[in-house]
Amino acid sequence: MSSIKVSIYQLLFYVSFIIIVGSKYLRETVFVNAYPLLSELIKVLIIIACIFLLLKYILEPHTKKFIIFSIVILTIGVVVSYNSDSFFILMPVVALILNMSNIDITKVIKVWLIEIIALMIFLAICYRLNIVGEVINSAIRSDGKIRYALGYKYSTFSSNYFFHVTIFYLYLRKHMIKYVEIITLFLINLYLYALTDTRAVFYYSTAAIVICLLLKMFKIKTYSIILNKYSMLFSAIIAGVLSWSYRYRLPFFDQLDLILTGRLRLGSAAFNNFHITFFGQKIRWIYEQNMFSELIYNYVDSSYLNILFGFGIIILLLILVGYYIIGEKKLSRDTYYTMMIVFLSLHSTFDPQLIDIVYNPAILFLGYVIYNEDEIKNLNKIY
Repeated sequence: MSSIKVSIYQLLFYVSFIIIVGSKYLRETVFVNAYPLLSELIKVLIIIACIFLLLKYILEPHTKKFIIFSIVILTIGVVVSYNSDSFFILMPVVALILNMSNIDITKVIKVWLIEIIALMIFLAICYRLNIVGEVINSAIRSDGKIRYALGYKYSTFSSNYFFHVTIFYLYLRKHMIKYVEIITLFLINLYLYALTDTRAVFYYSTAAIVICLLLKMFKIKTYSIILNKYSMLFSAIIAGVLSWSYRYRLPFFDQLDLILTGRLRLGSAAFNNFHITFFGQKIRWIYEQNMFSELIYNYVDSSYLNILFGFGIIILLLILVGYYIIGEKKLSRDTYYTMMIVFLSLHSTFDPQLIDIVYNPAILFLGYVIYNEDEIKNLNKIY
């Protein structure tokens, strides 16, 4: 009977996880432009998934410590979601984090990999067969190079998805990865770079692949507790300091902003235009610049700054402190965890996917913050 209970709890979690990831993925494709009702269906599916997670939480036994922890986190999540009008962004992540008891994070990442790869292949086939096409606002570089969206709403999405696929694939495969797998990952990243011209994630992916290759060739199995604990914090500080300092318009910052395609300027403008709150605020992000509109593009790409302005300083601190705590635990004492957390931290410095579960299943590591070493070790043996 106990094994049946465990399977039911895990089934509720994984069904919810798959629904949330799949729904959020579809939301980023041009399918929602072609079928407007799909947006409403996606919201319904996310609500259903959250209900499943609530059911799992109610059915499972919990310690008093965990219940108090859950109440605090859930209250903060609800308040921030209300203030920032971001229920469908924040609450699914909160619900998943609070349901990580009896769940193995490596299995979650495997499920995510399978689902995202399958969805990317499905969209690629639809794009190839002209079932979906290019968005009207496909980006064009100043040199005239077209950045193809490939069935997504924006040209950067496909490369960002595959960057995360690369990082998590390397994390799971570790030293067991074959050279043909490494070459395949690089070639796909190169192909997407050629079509989308999304430079930063291509450089990150290539660097991660090269590091993985060196780790395999020289059988390196060291890890860094310092990087595990402080990568997120250092990256957040760098993002904040660089964006804040841009206001002084020194030649160095102007040149750096040019390299970062305006990210410092937009981050600096956010410091001028928005307050820093404890529990978030509703911000109307302008994602596109239209010559016929008075609205000015204002989206902040940095995950840390985006969370700071949109969700408030409490959420940002919870994430940074959470990853610090995870960095002290044994589950992070792994060469490939260090690699993963470093590249996720660097990527989050100027890209906005850190808290988005459809890109970053590693946000669910935060679900282990409340557990001690023995509890983490026995997560799948509780019942």
